Amino acid sequence: MKFSIFTKLFFVYTIFTLVPLIISAGLIVISYEKALNGFLSEKSLSEVATISQELFSTLTELKLQLIVLVAIIAFLSVLSSFLATRNLVTSLRTIMSGIKEVGSGNLDFKIDSNSKDELGESAKYFNDMTGRLKKARLAMQEAKDTLKIKVDDKTKELEELVKNRDLTIKEKTRELQDRVDELEKVHRLSVGRELKMAELKKELQLLREKLKKPKNESGKLSS
Repeated sequence: MKFSIFTKLFFVYTIFTLVPLIISAGLIVISYEKALNGFLSEKSLSEVATISQELFSTLTELKLQLIVLVAIIAFLSVLSSFLATRNLVTSLRTIMSGIKEVGSGNLDFKIDSNSKDELGESAKYFNDMTGRLKKARLAMQEAKDTLKIKVDDKTKELEELVKNRDLTIKEKTRELQDRVDELEKVHRLSVGRELKMAELKKELQLLREKLKKPKNESGKLSS
């Protein structure tokens, strides 16, 4: 069977309060009885008969008073144990609920405790710890935001560099293409000129051959 901390503390307080009280009351009664027996043993039978009735009624009244006194003290002890245990358990539960709240991420949770004992000190330390954790989380968030801004700036710079590089490459490619086009035009013109020169050479060769034929024919006729 599982007992709560309240039940355990209540039992401990009650046992340590009532047991010594009951033992003390029992010892007192036993001591009175021994004292009376010793006193009566020294008296004669006639005196004992007279005194015993009075002592018996007195002893009975004393026992009743002692029982009432023990009952009152026991009730007050149980009540004080209950109140002290409840106060202690309430403080512990408050601290436990605070730990759960902080564990779930709620760093604004504070424990209200005006007691000057160890539990009050624990609550104060808990609030201080929560405050430090909150400051640390804010600092981490600020660092994260700053880092994100820096990363975004660097990303933009890299994008600009890539964009400018692409533009430069396109520009250079266009210039090279224009240069190639010009060279092709020059090449075509050169090839055309060479073809024309070859044709002119052929025509010139034909003309020379035609000029040689009349001379050869006139030489044959003169011979």
